[in-house]
Amino acid sequence: MSFREEFIRRTKKIYLEDVMHNRARRSAEEMIYKYFDSLKKELKEEIEISSGELDIDIAEREFVRVNLDLSELFFELETADIEVRLISYDGNEKVEKLIDRITYKNNEYISVSYSVPLSYELLDLYLRKAFEKELNQFGV
Repeated sequence: MSFREEFIRRTKKIYLEDVMHNRARRSAEEMIYKYFDSLKKELKEEIEISSGELDIDIAEREFVRVNLDLSELFFELETADIEVRLISYDGNEKVEKLIDRITYKNNEYISVSYSVPLSYELLDLYLRKAFEKELNQFGV
């Protein structure tokens, strides 16, 4: 074995955990982006005519924000864990509530609140939690 091959093998061992963590993070972020980008495409016309009442904002590696009227679902991606918050407005007062923290554990990102891996079903649960009451108030 050449030293080049040995160097590669040993270096990969040194950085194995960091590489696995980085891959899991990219995978988690990609899942979030795909879910909300698809939602944004499905609601493109409604977003355009809503005068800002409905919007989906995706800033890769920073945040994903979905808002409908006075409710907002916000994913903070700039922190070590992915933080999920519900934001609402009571008059002029902004009310922010951390509803979950998605943290790296055993080579995947796991919801602290629900003890399950990040999935489309979990993202759907967050969406429901953020907007079901709001949609009911619209009478639909």
